[in-house]
Amino acid sequence: MNRSNSNLDRLLRAASRATPAPLPTDPPLGFEARVLAAWHETRERFQPNLSQVIFKRALICALAVMAAAVGVGLYEMAAPEPTETLLATATIDWAFD
Repeated sequence: MNRSNSNLDRLLRAASRATPAPLPTDPPLGFEARVLAAWHETRERFQPNLSQVIFKRALICALAVMAAAVGVGLYEMAAPEPTETLLATATIDWAFD
């Protein structure tokens, strides 16, 4: 066994005997307050630029158009077929039978 293998073997044996340290259940005192204060500070400083506002509005309009198109498509699929189309289809089917 060469030296690196014996070092690795010693390391693995030591790791198997080690006991893990207990994890803290609560954050340090004041940590939550600092995190929330930093978050509020970044929210107050954030000013969206014009391109972000335009993109957001365009996305909302695109979603509205898509929802309207889906609604019209579902309405058209649920509507019964007009009788003129049924008559023409029946005539063509009868002619080729």
